[in-house]
Amino acid sequence: MSNETKTRRLGGIFYFICVLMLLAILTSAIMSAINNAKRESARSTGKETEQTVSTGETAKTPAPDAGSVYGEITEKKTDTAQTETVTETAETGEEKAASALPTEFTLPIAGMVLKNFYGEVPVFSMTMNDYRTHEGIDLQGEPGTQVKAFADGVVDAIYNNEFMGNTMVVDHGGGLKSYYMNIGNSYPQGIEQGAEVKCGQVIAGVGSGCKLEALEGSHLHFEVSLNGKRVDPLGYIDHATLADYEYEGEEE
Repeated sequence: MSNETKTRRLGGIFYFICVLMLLAILTSAIMSAINNAKRESARSTGKETEQTVSTGETAKTPAPDAGSVYGEITEKKTDTAQTETVTETAETGEEKAASALPTEFTLPIAGMVLKNFYGEVPVFSMTMNDYRTHEGIDLQGEPGTQVKAFADGVVDAIYNNEFMGNTMVVDHGGGLKSYYMNIGNSYPQGIEQGAEVKCGQVIAGVGSGCKLEALEGSHLHFEVSLNGKRVDPLGYIDHATLADYEYEGEEE
C-alpha cells in the first residue's frame, strides 16, 4: 500500500470522527434546548396556576390576608357581633317569657292556711308520722268548698293521684303552672281538659281523698311551679291580700 493511499484512509477516518463529534454536539444542543423549553413551559404553567389560585382567593375574600392585623381584627369584630346577637336573642326570650306570665293572682280558697310551703326542707307529717318535704300550702276547706283558679290559664290535666286524691293542673303560660290536689270528682260545667279559665273562676270543690294528709284537717293542697320547679304560692299574692289570711300556729 502506498503512502498516498494510507494518507487518504487516515483522512477519511478523521473526517468521519469529526462528523460524529459534530452530530453529538448538535444532538446535545438540541436536547438541551428541548429541556430548557420544557422547564420554561412548566414555570409558566406554575405561575399561571398560582395566579389562578390567588385570583380565586381574592374573589372570595376581598379583605387582606387572614394573617394580617386587619384580618385578625375583622374576625374579632365578627365574633363580637355574633355574641351580641345571641345575647340579644336570649334577653328577648326572657322578656317574652316574663310578659307571658299573668298579672293577676288569687289563692284558691280564702281563709286559714294550715301548713306553709317548705320547699325541699323536710317537715313533720302528722299522718305519716315522719319528716318529708311539703312543696305547697294547705288551705282549710270543708268538702265541697269552692276552689278558684289561681290565675288566667288553660286546664292542662285532670287525673287521680293515688296518694293526693283528685288533681287538676292549670297552665298559666310563661312556664307557670298551678296544681289543685284533694279536690272532688265533679266540676262546674265546661271545666275539662283544654278549657280556658279566668282568675278567681270556680273550677272545683274540696274533696276527701288525700291519703298522705288525711290527719291534717279537711283542706286543699295547693302547689305552684315555675319552669318545672316548685315555688311558694304566697309569693304571688300581694301583702294587702295576705293580711286577710289566718295561719294556724306560729308563722314561719
